[in-house]
This record gives sequence, C-alpha cells and structure tokens, in this order.
Amino acid sequence: VLDIGCGPGQASAQLAKAGMQVTAIDPVPEMIAFAKQNPGVDARVGTFDDIDGDEIYDGVWANFCLLHADRKDIPRHIAAIARALKPEGVFHIGMKTGTGAHRDDIGRLYTYVQVEELTEWLKDVGLTPVDTWEGAEKGLAGTIDAWVQIRATKNG
Repeated sequence: VLDIGCGPGQASAQLAKAGMQVTAIDPVPEMIAFAKQNPGVDARVGTFDDIDGDEIYDGVWANFCLLHADRKDIPRHIAAIARALKPEGVFHIGMKTGTGAHRDDIGRLYTYVQVEELTEWLKDVGLTPVDTWEGAEKGLAGTIDAWVQIRATKNG
C-alpha cells in the first residue's frame, strides 16, 4: 500500500499493523522522520510527482493530501495513481469540497473540488467509485469545511 502525504505516519502505522507492506511518502523530511519510527513502514521524502510505475500497489491511501495540489495538476496525479495500482486495486481519496482555492496562514494551498468533478476524474482513468462519504468538520486549517471521501477500485 502506498500512503501519499503520510505526515507523521498514523495511517501508515495502522496499515502496517493490519499486516500490509506500506510505502509512505511526504514532502516534509521532519514528517518522514516520524513516519519511519513506525514498525513495518518504509517512509521516504516524496511528492505527488514521484508516483510512477505500473501496477505496483494493491492499494493507495491519499487522505486529504491531494487537496494541496493545484487544480490543474490533480487529474494528472490521479492518473499516475491509477497506473501505479494493480488491477482490482483499491484507492482511497479524501478532499475538501467546494469551489476555488486558497492558502492558509502558513501558506499551505487548499484546493476545493466538487464531488461530481472528482468522481469524473476517477472514472476518466479507469477507477470505479465504490463508496462515497460526505461530511463537514474542523480540519487542520482551523476552519469547518465540507469534505468527501471516496473508495474506488481499478478496473481489471
């Protein structure tokens, strides 16, 4: 399983505890130092542009990380993720919903998407949405934002 934007590695640790072989990437070296402390997690500095290869992973976890990419780049990143998934592989994505983009007080980019837009991006690269969850809550940016999480599978 590939954990993209792993931060300090909480999800990576849970995946490893469940018996999965986990590769975790994050662009922040300090986060990778924390993630590496989790048994069974292979963590390294990496960005969305470092996702390459064909049919490598059984699953990809991208929970509220692609929202930091520019809108024009998100479909390209999803396409790279789809290529890296094995047939029937599972992809989890979480994004904030809405329109536009903005930077928070420390300069992080937040790109908002429409559920229909995200669903189309997934379908365009051979991913089939299986489950969709929507809600709203206070996130790391300190604001209450609407969100969507989608679990999709790669068409075999």
